[in-house]
Amino acid sequence: IICICQIDIKLIIAISSIVHIGIILIRILLITKLRWKILYNN
Repeated sequence: IICICQIDIKLIIAISSIVHIGIILIRILLITKLRWKILYNN
């Protein structure tokens, strides 16, 4: 039971870190898109 719990904790940490990285990448993409829109408008 302890081993399964440790694996679950590791999976949760891995998934949360991947999700966090994904959110950062999405934010960077949105910021770059906004910058391109501003450049084209000006």
